[in-house]
Amino acid sequence: QEYFENLLANPKDEDIAEIYSCIGTTKRLKGEYDDALKDYQRSYKMIINTRPERSKDLLRLLNNMGKVYMEKDQQNEALDYYLRALKVRTDTLDPEYFDRDIAILLNNIGLIYYYKGDWNKSLEYHFESVNMKQK
Repeated sequence: QEYFENLLANPKDEDIAEIYSCIGTTKRLKGEYDDALKDYQRSYKMIINTRPERSKDLLRLLNNMGKVYMEKDQQNEALDYYLRALKVRTDTLDPEYFDRDIAILLNNIGLIYYYKGDWNKSLEYHFESVNMKQK
């Protein structure tokens, strides 16, 4: 965390949004969920004002925000962020595009539906995640 804060104090990199996202992830992993969300929100505001090629960063960021809510046991909020991330994928990325973050996102959505007791939707998202990895 200190490393990223030093980068912010002496910004030589144009990509401050990524730094805030990394700080947020560090705080999330330390269990500082509310502070993590603040850093993720800062990053989000910067990313949405950039060009479309940042959509992969936005997908990852929304997924991370969903993880915070999942860890806070706020499944509805987590699902909201996961579905927003999935919308970024369908709206801006090639449907054939695969990356580990998308497979993780689909798995996370499947977990939410599992915890909610919606076994069919859970399986649907888990199978989609597995099928992506096999392409």
